[in-house]
Amino acid sequence: MYWINLIKDIRLWVRFAKIAKQNRAYLEKNKLRVDKLGRIYTVINLPEEIAQGNEYMHEAWVLQHLKPFTQTLLEIGVADYAYPEVSKIDEPNSSAFLVVM
Repeated sequence: MYWINLIKDIRLWVRFAKIAKQNRAYLEKNKLRVDKLGRIYTVINLPEEIAQGNEYMHEAWVLQHLKPFTQTLLEIGVADYAYPEVSKIDEPNSSAFLVVM
């Protein structure tokens, strides 16, 4: 059963990466980037008033502002297979988050 699920996941990843690479220009126009593995990602900067709040508020704000990116993914047909992985960028004096689909 493990091998069957693994093969299904690999096939899904190959299709996702192929669609992402074919629509690279459209994604870049909508502030999304595609890496060599076919992952779709973007960087979201927090405004000053939000950046001075607590850490839980930061991630909640980022998740609330993913709607335009979700709409873009929906238009190319991969929104059902993409889920956001949010991680803070550890640079001094920066308040930005990396969102990888």
